[in-house]
Amino acid sequence: MHMPMINPPAYVRRRVISRIARMEYRRSAVRFSVLLTACSVSTSVTAVAIVSVSQELARSGFYSYLALLGSDSNVILASWHDFALSLIEALPVANIAFALAAATALFFSLPHLVRAMRELRRSREYHVVLS
Repeated sequence: MHMPMINPPAYVRRRVISRIARMEYRRSAVRFSVLLTACSVSTSVTAVAIVSVSQELARSGFYSYLALLGSDSNVILASWHDFALSLIEALPVANIAFALAAATALFFSLPHLVRAMRELRRSREYHVVLS
């Protein structure tokens, strides 16, 4: 047995579509806010981590070893193995790893933020047209 199609009144259709548009806009706004916060935090953490790496490099004497590379290259070439080990030992590995992790989080969240911004703009335009 075949049931006939029932067409709802036009105002019901408009209300349903308008409600869906509002919900999509809200979802887009929340997603954009969360991603904007994540990008802001990861930018701040990256900046702090880079400053920390720079300070640790100065404190450990890494820059002194690099300066030695430019001034006494003959001495360094004669004992390059010891020089390389000293250079590696002076690296603040934990700080560098933390800075790289923060920068990676930032670079991975930026494209999502851009996509969320476009989605928010599209849903706002659609929401305005329906209102």
